[in-house]
Amino acid sequence: MQFKSSFTALAIIAATFAKASVVPTDGVYTVGEDGKIIASGPLPQAQTQNITARGFPVSIEVGCSGSLDPTSTANAVIALEAWCNAGGLVPGATHAYALVNGIQAYVCSYGGNNPCSNIEYSWAQQAWEAECGTRWGTGFVYISAYAKTYGQGVYQPGGACSNGAGSEFRVN
Repeated sequence: MQFKSSFTALAIIAATFAKASVVPTDGVYTVGEDGKIIASGPLPQAQTQNITARGFPVSIEVGCSGSLDPTSTANAVIALEAWCNAGGLVPGATHAYALVNGIQAYVCSYGGNNPCSNIEYSWAQQAWEAECGTRWGTGFVYISAYAKTYGQGVYQPGGACSNGAGSEFRVN
């Protein structure tokens, strides 16, 4: 009897863990503040920018921790930048991310509709590289003037848009 109840408890724990650790397939996703996927698609091919990047503001918040696989990170960044450059628009209280092998590159919008670009993402990477010593680690840059965050890290169910960690959205 003891064996049966222990086995049942282990099965429940294993099923719960399996549900909690499911990572979506590689692709580009737009996610609402409730963590539900609004839109998704395959990884786009790299393309040139079709929006004009704004100047990078002086007042930013930077955060970083840990290292990531450089190849998967670079591929996630390339895919997000391609989505952005194709006219990707991130509505307020949502975020978009590209996912490659469990690594996500993302942009979060805390205001209205926010365009994104490879130039802005590159500026963000330079900022966390200066702060953290690497552009291929977990990092984010919150840009209050634009009510947005750019970042990258290990996939987090529910999102990565509380200044780069967690699933809550910043309120301005």
